[in-house]
Amino acid sequence: SVLKDRYKMFDDENNLSCFQSVMLFKISSERFDLKKPPIMLITGSSRGIGEAIYNHFKYKYNVIGVSRTGNPERKGDITDPAFRELLLNEINPDVFINNAGILDHDFSTVMETNLIAAGHLMTEYYKRMKPGSSIINMSSSCAVVHGYPNMTNWRLSYQTAKSARKKLSENLSESRTRNIRVTS
Repeated sequence: SVLKDRYKMFDDENNLSCFQSVMLFKISSERFDLKKPPIMLITGSSRGIGEAIYNHFKYKYNVIGVSRTGNPERKGDITDPAFRELLLNEINPDVFINNAGILDHDFSTVMETNLIAAGHLMTEYYKRMKPGSSIINMSSSCAVVHGYPNMTNWRLSYQTAKSARKKLSENLSESRTRNIRVTS
């Protein structure tokens, strides 16, 4: 497709699926009053998929990028509870793209970023967002595969965290306690 060619970093099927979820938001955005553009919050917006999504939507929507690096509108580390509370208290997005993630050799660091911080933002925004809003959790194809012989510890950490994030997203979506769309 044209979009896939435009964004070469969508090189695995699951990331393309997440991107398609974002594009479906664009197509279904008629539910918002476009006289006042919807607010889209993207974590991990300084590079990769987050940067591509940010650049795609920045001229039509009120996009707020969040990252530790680069020049986002909100610079900070989502593993910092005080920074997460600042985001939760100051930004009420119509779309939250939960994209921040790392690949690291330290198990605790990977879990803190990819699951604990991302999961905290997901569940708290779910409670606070307006009905009809969307949460899109960026995952990875490794979230749906099993381990393999000689799997490295850093890959094990990443795969476990992404699998848990996907499962949390599915559980939250199935709970249907609020009219908030949750996808991963």
